Amino acid sequence: MVQNASSSVRSDNVEKPITVYHVNPVSGDDARDGLTPNTAWKTWSPFPGKAQPGSSLLLKRGCVFSLPLPLVGGSPTAPVVYGAYGNGPKPILEGSLRNLSRPEAWSEERTGLWRATDQMPDLANVIFNDTVCGNMRYKREDLLNQGEWFQQDSNGPLFVRSTGNPANTWLKVEAIPAGYGISIDGTAHNHLRLEDLAIRKIGTHGIHIVQGATDVIINRCDLTLIGGAVFRGDEFSKSYGPQFIERRVRFGNAIEAWGNVSDVTIQGCRISEIFDGGFCIQGFDGTVAQNVRLQDNVFWNCGYDSMDIAHGVSTRQVVFERNTCANAGLGWAIQGEPWPRYSVNLPDCVGFHCNLESSFAWDSRSEVTVRNNIFFSAPKSRCFTCGVKVPGPLIVVDNNCYYQPDAADAIAQVGAKAFTSATIEEYRKQTGWDQNSIIADPLFLDPDKADFRLKPGSPCAGMGSQASLSPE
Repeated sequence: MVQNASSSVRSDNVEKPITVYHVNPVSGDDARDGLTPNTAWKTWSPFPGKAQPGSSLLLKRGCVFSLPLPLVGGSPTAPVVYGAYGNGPKPILEGSLRNLSRPEAWSEERTGLWRATDQMPDLANVIFNDTVCGNMRYKREDLLNQGEWFQQDSNGPLFVRSTGNPANTWLKVEAIPAGYGISIDGTAHNHLRLEDLAIRKIGTHGIHIVQGATDVIINRCDLTLIGGAVFRGDEFSKSYGPQFIERRVRFGNAIEAWGNVSDVTIQGCRISEIFDGGFCIQGFDGTVAQNVRLQDNVFWNCGYDSMDIAHGVSTRQVVFERNTCANAGLGWAIQGEPWPRYSVNLPDCVGFHCNLESSFAWDSRSEVTVRNNIFFSAPKSRCFTCGVKVPGPLIVVDNNCYYQPDAADAIAQVGAKAFTSATIEEYRKQTGWDQNSIIADPLFLDPDKADFRLKPGSPCAGMGSQASLSPE
């Protein structure tokens, strides 16, 4: 972490000076120079005009900021760093929220059914009291239970089921529009570091890495309450057929790398309560993801999966290592529905941990390594899944721990064939994978409180996250 304005960074024997700017939304002043905590800016508005390769923008811990973050690209020897300073919890970066906490923001249409009086954008989610997610319904007449919400069309009115005025019932009500949180575009934003930030309440993807982005490192960030946007009928959506639009399929990943990206590292992060994937490597046929590493992260309550590779992207040197993944398909993303949730475009399309979906598109040089991870609990689903065939010899899966509390739930699936703990040897013989992996309860310290540290005597020494287990 960069600490002061006199620091420097050395890479490839080239030293570049670093200028560190500070933002304190409580006591800062944009008329100051921003160079020390005592002369911090109030907003980050001055940063784009001041930033150079090697600059850092540090946000005061314990404060809340509204996205978008003012991204500026660095250089191979002097990346631009976005991080935190001071004491206390990580600075919170939130999406563009619509605050509906005023009683006058609601009108009762009929008993127990309330309509927001404000004009609404295309919504992805409604959150009550910071942490409770409402459940989206697909017809107005389906609003039967407290906290359920409905929006017919983009920019249409918002309806919420509540026994009283929602602003009085929950005190804090926020509508989350569709849209990205942090968009890292390779045409302008290469050589970036995001460190010690808490990113939450985003309608689509929390962090979106696209357009040839390279040299992006995300360290010790927390991402939560992300996703739920509805595909509204663009060409991508239509390619999946009319049922994709009719079912109002929803999406939104914590972090997504799309298309040709390279040198991306995600480490020490805590990712939870995500509608779709914790981390996704995706792209159209012909795109390549190169040197992408996910290590020492914790994923839990991700609705679709903890990690997936999908939509035809090819891979080179992709590594998923020492991650702890728990409770796939659970959390707010289940939306109070019977399993599998309604808003999916494929049957049984929810609740994996590691999902190598793109095997139909991989070429013989595609590389993925999945090792030393803990995959704990994917109820009614499977911890590990691969597409329609076993890919080439450069796909390595080994030294992992798998555990399904219900032994009837599958450990792995390849194509249409699922394998439980009782048939795991057949899976090993068919694929050659997981020869040294184990099936055992990892013995987490307190998984109900998201404390995924290992108890003494755990069989998982050396597996799972080593850097991000304990809640802050």
